[in-house]
Amino acid sequence: MKKIILLFVFIFPLLASSQIKNLCKDSRSNWKPLGPVGIFKGKQNYQGIVVSVESRNGKEIYAGSNSGGLYRTNDGIEWENLTDRTGLPGMGIQDIALGNQRQDLILLATGVSTYGRDYGQGIVYSTNGGENWTVVRQFNSGIVKQGLCKRALLHPKNDRIAFVSVGGEVWNTSGLGDEQAVWHKVFSLPTDGG
Repeated sequence: MKKIILLFVFIFPLLASSQIKNLCKDSRSNWKPLGPVGIFKGKQNYQGIVVSVESRNGKEIYAGSNSGGLYRTNDGIEWENLTDRTGLPGMGIQDIALGNQRQDLILLATGVSTYGRDYGQGIVYSTNGGENWTVVRQFNSGIVKQGLCKRALLHPKNDRIAFVSVGGEVWNTSGLGDEQAVWHKVFSLPTDGG
């Protein structure tokens, strides 16, 4: 039985990989190779790992990268960086949450620690579609280690209610977008190893 399981574990990925390659070569496929290509027009080179992708209506797509900030597109071809131009350059995006009631609400969990460098601002949000951003200072003031946040969620029926995962803790607020919004710790993993 162990031999069959080992055979499956090693052979299945090879078969699946060859199937995927064949699908991409199929003339009916919509997939086209896009690169690697050079970056022109004086744009900054960033590590191009997409960490989180979110779409509100199937046309407008948001993608966050490891150290290049948040991007938006309406057609999948032309992408606009929403964070570099607003004073938050090189930010590592871990998660993206889009408002259901407030269409211009974007909530980001930021913070990536790689190769001895940290890119992030903790929790940031925009109430005007990315024109301006607010950094939630509670998560970037030393209260939370390094401001590295992993997840951001908005309540589906009330996008003023937000939950974020920071380190081993979960925090929430019922006033997202208010200048005086209060965040409460609702869960914390044990730190004693048990």
